[in-house]
Amino acid sequence: MAVTHDAASNPAKATSATSLTFAHTCSGTERVLVVGSSVDDLVPADTTATYAGVSMTGIGALTNNFDRSELFGLIAPATGANNVVITAAATQGSIAGGAESVNGADQTTGWGTAATAEADNSTAPTVTVTSATGELVVDNVAGGDLISQQTATAGAGQTERWDSTGVDSNGFAIGSTEAGAASVVMSWTLNNAIDWASVGVSIKAAAAAAADTLFAQGAIWMRRLRLLGVR
Repeated sequence: MAVTHDAASNPAKATSATSLTFAHTCSGTERVLVVGSSVDDLVPADTTATYAGVSMTGIGALTNNFDRSELFGLIAPATGANNVVITAAATQGSIAGGAESVNGADQTTGWGTAATAEADNSTAPTVTVTSATGELVVDNVAGGDLISQQTATAGAGQTERWDSTGVDSNGFAIGSTEAGAASVVMSWTLNNAIDWASVGVSIKAAAAAAADTLFAQGAIWMRRLRLLGVR
């Protein structure tokens, strides 16, 4: 079974704030929700996320100078429209983010090990994520906007899911997904060089149902028997 896209949310950022709240709708089966969070003008503070009032698990995070990128995950989130709330323990210059829910995901571990990367004065946020065929990779990049003139373009093979660039001179969040492979490079092109931090993770696929596995094995044996002349 392969992990498939369910829904994405691309909310407005919150400035001079301690939290960002936005609605996201989950549906389908074998669900996993991943939330990207970008905090700019970072004041040392813990950041948390909830969905429908349920605490999400921190998947991975990286801080570069004044910008922090983080991914949160939740296995089997509630269906329907519910609020995502990203909360910081102190007022931040801005809090931005987005959400991606999927179907066909593993309901025990949910995701793999996060990969992180950072650079200063760069136009090419890039992180390489270990994944596998049938999985789905999600990334989130945090960086500072430049006088509302920043733009971001997702790399080849990626589908942009959220983007809060070009709004104001505060920080932004950009996030995307890409089909899994042994190694997946999540990259972006910015029109202005900035300091950035990127986090990526692969959402694991649910195991095939036992009945499906037995059926497939039976079909293989039937073909072998026919090749041997057994009817």
